[in-house]
Amino acid sequence: MTRQELYQSITTRLREHLDRGYIPWRKTWRTSLPYNQISKRCYQGINFLALSMEEFSSPSYLTFLQCNKLGGKINLGSKGIPIIYWSI
Repeated sequence: MTRQELYQSITTRLREHLDRGYIPWRKTWRTSLPYNQISKRCYQGINFLALSMEEFSSPSYLTFLQCNKLGGKINLGSKGIPIIYWSI
C-alpha cells in the first residue's frame, strides 16, 4: 500500500464515521490517547486519526514484532492497522 493509498483509506474511513455522527477523536478512554505499549509514546498526526477510528477498548498498541518479542501471539486471520513511520 502506497502512502497516498493509505491517506485515501484513512480519509474515506474518517468521512464514513463523521457521516454517521461518530467523532473518532472523542473517546471514552480514561487512560490516555492511542500510544505504543513499549515506548509509551502517543501516536500523532495521521496515525492518531487512524488509531482513533478503531473501536478497541484499550488505547495501547504493539507492532507484530513487539508482540512476538513479549511472547504474545496474534490470532489467525487478524489484520493490522497500517500506520506511517516517519523521522527527521
